[in-house]
Amino acid sequence: MADSFGIHESALLLHAKRTSIIAANIANADTPGYKAQDLDFKSVLKGKATQVVLSKSSSGHIGLKASGGVKYINPYAPSLDGNTVDVEQEKMKMMEANQRYSASLEFLNGAIKGRLQVIKGD
Repeated sequence: MADSFGIHESALLLHAKRTSIIAANIANADTPGYKAQDLDFKSVLKGKATQVVLSKSSSGHIGLKASGGVKYINPYAPSLDGNTVDVEQEKMKMMEANQRYSASLEFLNGAIKGRLQVIKGD
């Protein structure tokens, strides 16, 4: 039944992940050297994304897995401190991501309601 919702189930999870990435970008807008990131939906949905595991040179280091599809953003106007976050651009991305998340959620809700009507015999 997991596949019965099609791509929208995966898209909903990806939209949620993208929202958290954008939120991290906005939260780090004043962090020197922070590099803004975004999620490449096309590569993730096509299954072309790769997973990168960074090696630890010391047992005290925290392991990091960079999930596929997450890419650094090339800034239009980088700041002097090396931060690449453009807050206005990130706010626009957040609005777009929220709209896409809502659209996928509405589709899934409609699909679930339709199945419930069939089960109940309405």
